[in-house]
Amino acid sequence: MLSTFSSVTSGSIDAIDWPHITFIASGCSGVVYEVAPGVVAKVSPCIKPEEAGMQVLLAQEHLAMPVLGYAQGLRLLPAIRRAACSLHGARRWTGGPCTCDQPVDVLLMPRVERICTDDELDYSEVLILRERVRQLCWRVYRGMWDCHAGNLAVYQGRYVALDFGDMSNRLQSS
Repeated sequence: MLSTFSSVTSGSIDAIDWPHITFIASGCSGVVYEVAPGVVAKVSPCIKPEEAGMQVLLAQEHLAMPVLGYAQGLRLLPAIRRAACSLHGARRWTGGPCTCDQPVDVLLMPRVERICTDDELDYSEVLILRERVRQLCWRVYRGMWDCHAGNLAVYQGRYVALDFGDMSNRLQSS
């Protein structure tokens, strides 16, 4: 996995004009900002290298968006760190401690529009994507991807998987 992940650097993240980013959405694990035309940053108190690495691996198989940059432990503006806090911020998950004063992690990728409802899905294509992603997640992490409409998007005319941060749905190893 390290050889797959080593090509992703934080160089693009260093060039972001953080005071002028645009809030797009929040989810359970982070907040998403548009940081340049067509480029978004997922900001979270914890984006594990495994999450970024899994996205790199899946992107190589055309199953996820490419990772344009990844960095951990950034001291961004207080307003950005607060938005990423599950207790005080914009995130939809409120089960964690306050992280307002903690450094954040950033995952940079192309902007896509998420699929919001099951009514928008072509189930036959989603089943194929789900199975391919499931196989890779199991093979690499012995974990499962949380497949639902909110974790799907269309990128370059095909469905892609989003959000690999919760690999806690680990299957029992035999």
